[in-house]
Amino acid sequence: MELYLKGFLLALGWQPEKTKNLRKLVDAAAFADGRFSVFKSSLIEINRDFRLTQYPGKDLRKVSDHFAIHRQIAHQLAAIIRNTLPQFFDAPTS
Repeated sequence: MELYLKGFLLALGWQPEKTKNLRKLVDAAAFADGRFSVFKSSLIEINRDFRLTQYPGKDLRKVSDHFAIHRQIAHQLAAIIRNTLPQFFDAPTS
């Protein structure tokens, strides 16, 4: 999601902040395109879960419980970007 958001912002001519914080990136994307606003609260949770995976010894049960939801959110976010900027993506093959 981080790279999709940064790529989206770059395609619009913005220089995204050097951050891995998805909330900051989606805030910038939402400023350019209001459809991204719906992802703000979800990305707070995804950021938290991502940080848990970065350090050994953390209880990752919650992360795995949320994985399906996070994957769905990632697909929705990517779909908006792919539909908005189709020129940057390969055409789907049948």
